[in-house]
Amino acid sequence: MREVPQGCSKAVRGMFQKSKNIKIYGGSFTAVGGKDIWHNHIAPGAFHNSRERLESDPPKCHPDTRVAVIQAIIDWIEDGQKTTFIKWLNGAAGVGKSAIAQKIAELCDKSGRLAASFFWSGSAGGRNDQGRLIASLAYQLLTVIPQLRGPVEKAVELDAYIFTRSLETQMETLIIQPLREVFEHNQQGQVDSPMVIILDGLDECGTPEAQQYILRLIAETVSKISIPLCFLIASRPEKAIRDSFNNQPLFGITDRLVLDEKYHPNDDIRLFLVESFESVKRTHELRSLLPPVWPSNDPVSLFMRLPS
Repeated sequence: MREVPQGCSKAVRGMFQKSKNIKIYGGSFTAVGGKDIWHNHIAPGAFHNSRERLESDPPKCHPDTRVAVIQAIIDWIEDGQKTTFIKWLNGAAGVGKSAIAQKIAELCDKSGRLAASFFWSGSAGGRNDQGRLIASLAYQLLTVIPQLRGPVEKAVELDAYIFTRSLETQMETLIIQPLREVFEHNQQGQVDSPMVIILDGLDECGTPEAQQYILRLIAETVSKISIPLCFLIASRPEKAIRDSFNNQPLFGITDRLVLDEKYHPNDDIRLFLVESFESVKRTHELRSLLPPVWPSNDPVSLFMRLPS
């Protein structure tokens, strides 16, 4: 049996801990490939750490807010005994879904548990529909789990037009079959190190029909593989998405987390407002003109009463 490369993350090494007869393709585990074959088919701007997103000021959680929500999601991801491999994080516009998804992606990236991510944006080309989703996920999986490189590159060589095929065909060829070949066919044992694929802003992806199609693909993927890989999906509870989650097969395999009053959003808002006012007092060029006590509690309370 070949040893798992030392360059792999702790989570990836854990996934291979009890594997047997692992096939290693090629000798390099640092490059996805010398060809530019992926360049025209992925949306790097949709990755959690893309310059495009960072320069456009992606939403971020205040360090002391959304702690309970973030911890609940991390606990779910790290649970090796979980029975649901899809979590739907949903809530109205402006409640912080994207900020939470970004924070989860950053934390999982640091811990080696992030398999891939895709952040949709209705105003950004390449990120406003489903066209580049599967190729983008497959590309990221290759960089995180280099053992997938051989099976995926072989699939691309066999079908040079794979990126023009249906998303279902791409998912089967570029993700499901390679994962099964590397893990399941090599007698992968107990799930030791779960990993997550994060999809944010599904409601901003193309049409309602496209959103439902993506959810069906994810449900089929979960049913076809038995490896430590889960999906975190963040979106508004739009009708098409809600209908999909309320019906089989998603209904029985999804854990839901609703950003509602249970997680005390008003406390987070108050904290953010207070610290924002404190920042003004410390840094604004006219701060010397402010009264000693500024602001009073009244402005904060007024903001808190405004409709969202």
